Amino acid sequence: MDVGSALSRAACRCAAFFVGAACLAGHGAAAQSYKLSTPTGANVGRFEVSPDGRWAVYLDGRIHSVNPLGGESPVQLDPRPAYQRFFGISPDSRHVIYGAGHGPTHLTSARIDGSSSPVELAGTMGPFAITADSQTVVFQTNIGLYSVPLDGHASPVLIQESNRIFGFVLTPDSTRVVYVIEGIQAGGGLAYAADLDGSPPPVRLNNDNASTLAQYLLISPDSSRLVYRRGAFGTLGRLFSVPLDASSSPVPLSSFGSHVNWYGPTTPKITADGSLVVYEHDLVTDGELFVVPIEGGVPPRSLSGPLGDGYVTTYELLPDRTHLLLVYGTGSGQDRQLYRAALDGPESPLLLSAPVTTTYHFKLHPNGTVAIFTGRASFGAPIALWAVPVDGSAAPLELNAGDTAPYGVTNHLDGFGFAGQGDIVVYTTGREGDDPPEPEDMLQLHAVPLDASAPSQRIDGPTVRGGSVRYTGDTFRGIIFRVAANGKRVLYLADQRMDRVVELFGAPLPNASEGGRFGRFR
Repeated sequence: MDVGSALSRAACRCAAFFVGAACLAGHGAAAQSYKLSTPTGANVGRFEVSPDGRWAVYLDGRIHSVNPLGGESPVQLDPRPAYQRFFGISPDSRHVIYGAGHGPTHLTSARIDGSSSPVELAGTMGPFAITADSQTVVFQTNIGLYSVPLDGHASPVLIQESNRIFGFVLTPDSTRVVYVIEGIQAGGGLAYAADLDGSPPPVRLNNDNASTLAQYLLISPDSSRLVYRRGAFGTLGRLFSVPLDASSSPVPLSSFGSHVNWYGPTTPKITADGSLVVYEHDLVTDGELFVVPIEGGVPPRSLSGPLGDGYVTTYELLPDRTHLLLVYGTGSGQDRQLYRAALDGPESPLLLSAPVTTTYHFKLHPNGTVAIFTGRASFGAPIALWAVPVDGSAAPLELNAGDTAPYGVTNHLDGFGFAGQGDIVVYTTGREGDDPPEPEDMLQLHAVPLDASAPSQRIDGPTVRGGSVRYTGDTFRGIIFRVAANGKRVLYLADQRMDRVVELFGAPLPNASEGGRFGRFR
């Protein structure tokens, strides 16, 4: 589907759509959801989908994998009685790395299909990361930083002995790790790069004075440079860049005397070709967006400055490597709009979200041609979901206009996303906040064609009184759903069958590509 032209056609043929007529006339019946997890007496607290979409891995005190298409029993990956937690899936979707143990947590590796016994990689563990080539696990303990083969065929190798490692990141080429050792003085610290096999000795990357800390590490896509923020705790942070081979000294990227943000949706990003760094900087106004070459040498250029006195709340780089999308707000925060801005050249920012007055979150289509976003058409209006071509060739199209759900779209970044082959949008409705939820407050999952050519349908199953689709994890706002099985299934947690018994469910997606017959399920 050419989603950009489809939106343009939809805007033409559905003129009455925006007043709730013609295109979306009703609310379809719920799809036939199915349970994936096996009752064990413990709630499912977290799940993830493997990168290839063929497996779901979940935790209920024990770690399991299951086919997201259903019809098969879950596989318990570790039959030992030890408590299991903290898992990650290898990029090649073959292994699950997790912690196991009632006392010390043991770093453990298991085949995702359960075809062999789990292998203990290390007797103790802290934070860990898996290399992009799925060959190595790097992990931190209270005495140092180590690497170990993911399949456990060799013992761990000590990369750096220290009980003051502040954090680490892996290079995209899977050859090195970059980490910070916190200094004796509060807030001080130096960055190092080391080979994963522990030799030769680590290379020190920065020579900053001991009162400042190299914070928040970001590696360029070609694994050649480190971008980091330098600053003592509680002080203003400045952005720097340095080659990973330490062949030259760090160069400043941001101006001196103001704060570079490294939290949430406005954290710095490097373009796919590794040439530019985009970051949020409180320079002239709070929350201004800048772009600068990764090697420095020229002053940063403001991307949001032409929009006037305001602030950036979120942004994403486009795949074309020449533009980005940003949400820019002014005043009290009710006026927040979605714009496209050029990373280089004199092109003025292009307003995409009008006539929507308040934009909250957005996501890009996988091919970068369309954005979907949550927003309010006017002050006090319910939050709705919209789609718009990033080239501005059509006005935003409201996707959920036919909902009969009692409340609008949830205002949560992980509450909506693309599915199918990018031709379906999945989103969540509900008021949120009551615990336990009232029946009319419950979170629900819906699916709608990207071009709004058919009514939306609820896809999660009916729930018992007090039941709802649930967030995952230990915090209130974890993920809500994941797409699996080549875009054909949506997985979610819910106390759907019994109040406060949270289980893992799957739901088929309507097929938006079969002659517009959105009621047919895949």
